[in-house]
Amino acid sequence: MRCPFLRLEPFAPPAIESRNSLLAHYGGVVYGTVKLGQSAGKLEYRGWGGERSIGSGDGYFVSERESGIVLPDGVNQVIYGAALHWKTPLPGLMIGASTGHTNKSSSSLIDTIAGFGTFNGTFVSSLVNQTQVFGRYEKEKLMFAAEYSRLPSHGAFQVPHVFAQPYNIDYRDWYGMASYKLTGKLTTGIYTSQFFDRRAALGPARYQKDWALSARYDFSQFIYAKAEQHFMDGTVVNYDTTHNPVGLKPTTGLSILKIGVSF
Repeated sequence: MRCPFLRLEPFAPPAIESRNSLLAHYGGVVYGTVKLGQSAGKLEYRGWGGERSIGSGDGYFVSERESGIVLPDGVNQVIYGAALHWKTPLPGLMIGASTGHTNKSSSSLIDTIAGFGTFNGTFVSSLVNQTQVFGRYEKEKLMFAAEYSRLPSHGAFQVPHVFAQPYNIDYRDWYGMASYKLTGKLTTGIYTSQFFDRRAALGPARYQKDWALSARYDFSQFIYAKAEQHFMDGTVVNYDTTHNPVGLKPTTGLSILKIGVSF
C-alpha cells in the first residue's frame, strides 16, 4: 500500500503559501534593549511564546489534500523561544543567536485511498529545538549577511492496522549574501543558500543548493521592483508532486520578477 506522506515536512522552511501560518502565533512577545556602554555596544533581546495553529485548509497542506489526505483539525503546537542581537562597537556589525522550541503534538488525519476506502489516523510529532546563529555587516554601499541553522525532529504518520510511517529528519542549512548599492535606487546582489537533511539517504533528495543573482530598483520609498535568477541543485525543499507527475529533476533554473510595496 502506498505511503501518502511523500511531501509533508511539518517543520520545513515556510514557503510563500504557508508563511502566515508558520511565522505567526497566538501568544505574546517581550522585547527590549540593554545598553552595554560605549565600548561594548548594545544588546537587543526578544522572547515569545504561545500556540501556533496551521489550519487544515492552509497552503502548507496542498499536496496532502491533492492526495486524498485531510487533517480536519489542522496542526496546533505550543511554541516558545528567544533571540539576542548584539550591536557591536564596530559600526554596522551585528551578531546574533536564537532558539525556538515546539512541544510534542498530535493531530487527527483522514486518508482516502482509491480502491481501499477512507481511514482515520494520527500525525504525531516530537519536541523540536531549533537553533540559529547569524550576523550582518553594513558599510556605506556594501552589505554582507550570513546565517546557520539546525532543526532535528522525528515523529510518525499512522493509521491503525493499515500503516505506520515514521519520519526522522535533521535539517542543517545556511546562507551567505552580499549586496552593493550601485546608485541611490539600484542595488545588485548575490547569495547562496544550502539546505541538507543529514538523516536522508544520499542523492538529490538529501539537499538543495541555490545560487542566485539579483537586482532591485526602488522607484520610491515604498515601491520597488526586483529580478532574480536562481540556479538550484537538489530537491529536498518542498515541490508540489501533482504538478510534477513524471518526477523531479535534480537541477532547476528559476527566474523571478517582482514588484513590491513596503511601508
